[in-house]
Amino acid sequence: MNPPLILLVEDDPLDAELMLAALAETHPQTRVELVTTAESAWSAIDQLRSAGRLSTLALVLLDLKLPGMSGCDLLRCIRREPGIRRIPVVILTTSLEPRDIEECYDAGANSYLVKPATFAELLELAERVNRYWTGDNRRPPGNAA
Repeated sequence: MNPPLILLVEDDPLDAELMLAALAETHPQTRVELVTTAESAWSAIDQLRSAGRLSTLALVLLDLKLPGMSGCDLLRCIRREPGIRRIPVVILTTSLEPRDIEECYDAGANSYLVKPATFAELLELAERVNRYWTGDNRRPPGNAA
């Protein structure tokens, strides 16, 4: 059986490096794939689906502000697509704007988290997110629609 996979969608190199380090430190058995655009995230999800490995995708950890298609636009695409609409999507962003929070929940976000200010706080957040979404959370078989 394949270990759970987190698809990290983050365009900022420093934020990506820090989150990858935090996830690796808190749960080294979880695989993390980094992509830097919403379009590349969509492609990665499609490749998993084509390979019959979509069930390994435990979580999409999605930045809101991305070049090209926004994180919220990608979320809407995921929620409209049969076969992938139940994949858990957690927004991880710097935005505290009520408008952004409402838009993401209206689009179907499972959670909205604000990036912490320190690495110690990021480690704590990564531990909680990873433990819940790759361990405690129960998903429908195969992430079917």
